[in-house]
Amino acid sequence: MNDSKRTEIEAACARLSIQYCIAVDSRDYETFAGLFTEDAVWTTPDKRQWKGHGGIREFTSKIDAKLIRHLASNILVDAIDEDRARGSSCTAVYRHMGDEVPAPMEGPSLIVENRDEYRRTDKGWRIASRVIVPVFRQVARGG
Repeated sequence: MNDSKRTEIEAACARLSIQYCIAVDSRDYETFAGLFTEDAVWTTPDKRQWKGHGGIREFTSKIDAKLIRHLASNILVDAIDEDRARGSSCTAVYRHMGDEVPAPMEGPSLIVENRDEYRRTDKGWRIASRVIVPVFRQVARGG
């Protein structure tokens, strides 16, 4: 694989991390599920696994925050070959249950590390596996 192809693959996969955040935050759950392969395995911070588009849609139907934002950073992708890549990133997750906007904020509710595997499909690059590993979580103040 030449350098140009490697760069193309790595950019396409890195873009999936940003699309992931935008789709879930805007509640565009069809687009969100479509970022994954049909047989994807998505492991959430509670170690539950959601399989395929159906499982991912099931998870997103349970999101109860009125306002949510995912801020992705430290995105690094390495092409393995012309059909597979591997990557990692960090995400800070902010959630708000109330109606006021702008929402009050003390900090993110969660900071996670994402461990991803990507696969080229007939629809382009997709996430084949995402394992979300919690790094920090918000703790209740007082009492």
